[in-house]
Amino acid sequence: MPVKPQRPEIITADVRPTVCHDVIPMVRQLSFAAGNRLTVGGLKPGTIATLAVGATRVESILGDGRRQVLGFHFKGEQLLQPLPQLEMRHIALTAGEGYMVNRSALNRCGNCQFDADASPDSALRRQLQRMTTQITLLGRCTAMERIAAFLVDMAYRTGFPGKTGTVIGLPMKREDIADYLGLNSETVSRLFSKLKARRVIDMPKPGRVILLDQQVLTGLSPVTAGTLACQFDAA
Repeated sequence: MPVKPQRPEIITADVRPTVCHDVIPMVRQLSFAAGNRLTVGGLKPGTIATLAVGATRVESILGDGRRQVLGFHFKGEQLLQPLPQLEMRHIALTAGEGYMVNRSALNRCGNCQFDADASPDSALRRQLQRMTTQITLLGRCTAMERIAAFLVDMAYRTGFPGKTGTVIGLPMKREDIADYLGLNSETVSRLFSKLKARRVIDMPKPGRVILLDQQVLTGLSPVTAGTLACQFDAA
């Protein structure tokens, strides 16, 4: 199904900036299908790349061929740029579109206005905060604490109110979640089922989770109750 073209103005940050039309001709569009590898590896320093539609994962391949999922990107979020020390790649989880523009073009535009929390620098700061939280999860937390923190993070980033709780879409596979949290896919499935049995979450269909009791879920992980809550309240 074709992806509906989006307005290029949303490329520059997480939350609805106003961009001068003088900048729009400098914006480069990137369309992709599910499973595609996004060609963002050639981005020059200072380029801002934002996902306008769809979802992606970013991963690195270790020297022995093993994969580590570094994170996921959703609509409105800036794509993490490749680092020279890592073999990083962006893989599309769904069909979508992204836009790229050079930061210098925005700096030269006197009419480009951002709220404090919608600036490119603010979006980058949230990415760094999320990566710091990820280090804590992998180094200090149990499997259930990691799952709880992951679901609360997804709720803050992609959730919307439903009849029985916060609804979140999970376009990634269980293997992706496992590689992101340093677990195996069987453990991820078992813990999801355990949370469902305790009526903390519901899973009405593949790729969708409803948080029935977000307060209980938040209390299951010290990272969720502390770092993540402060992180997103500040954002």
